[in-house]
Amino acid sequence: MPGPSNGKKVKKPKRRLGAWRAYPNTPAGKERIIKRLIQQDKELFELQMESAKLDFEAKKLEAEAELSQDVIIKVLTADNVPEAQRVLRGCLARGDSPRTTLRELDRASVGGFSQNRY
Repeated sequence: MPGPSNGKKVKKPKRRLGAWRAYPNTPAGKERIIKRLIQQDKELFELQMESAKLDFEAKKLEAEAELSQDVIIKVLTADNVPEAQRVLRGCLARGDSPRTTLRELDRASVGGFSQNRY
């Protein structure tokens, strides 16, 4: 006696549309797999590019930190510390890079004054 005892009709399970695509040995299944692999390859490439950009930024920041440390050492070990501090304040106010600040400090220690850019 098939079916439930309460008199309701038994529904047959419906075939999923596109279920044949799930099988990798069909042309549509192979196409779907290839598309997925291409998409994953694109995503991997984008992640690698982002990683390279972040590595470059990190190296740039490390170099800038080392230069900033050199600036501080140069100011603290200068013959004329107040003059070196004045040059440093001027460079910081202008927003100069640590490399430019080192150049200005060298100029100030050799020439006795720094050239203003104004």
